[in-house]
Amino acid sequence: MKYRKMGHLGISSVILIATIFGFVIMKQLTGFILNFNDPNEFNIINEIVTVLGPFLLFCVINWCVTTLMDGEGKFIEIVNVTATSLIPLAISFIPLTLLSNALTQDDAAFYHVFLGIVIAYTAFLLLVAVMEVHQYSFGKTIGSLIITALGMVICIFILLLFVNLINTMFDFLVKVYNEVVMR
Repeated sequence: MKYRKMGHLGISSVILIATIFGFVIMKQLTGFILNFNDPNEFNIINEIVTVLGPFLLFCVINWCVTTLMDGEGKFIEIVNVTATSLIPLAISFIPLTLLSNALTQDDAAFYHVFLGIVIAYTAFLLLVAVMEVHQYSFGKTIGSLIITALGMVICIFILLLFVNLINTMFDFLVKVYNEVVMR
């Protein structure tokens, strides 16, 4: 993809949208034997953020980490190869959902094994994609992915701290307002 200039942001967007669509369908329509989600608590925005958030966070943090580690990949290339590595998930979500509606409790292990294989294959494709786009060795790729994962955890932690700070400030302002109004 890198040297033949085959990656395109439009195709990556279509793959990402297909993955999000498949994830939402799978979350909502998986057979009742395998689906532990409460349909009353289903929120499509949360499901979209569940896929889109980690995707964008991975791309940004991986770009930041690999820039410091002399990686050769550009941000658009990272987005393209990350989206391309999601193809097995995008393809398998709908058939797995259909399969889950035909399985019994005894056959549920097949569902979980197939889902595990698809996730493992996606992780392998992501590993190879990062290795190729940045021209890293296997060891350096593993190291950069570990640092990327740590960076993602740190970013999520900082985001949660920020949200907590905003909530605390809002509560404080509401209490101050109530005190002023009551007097």
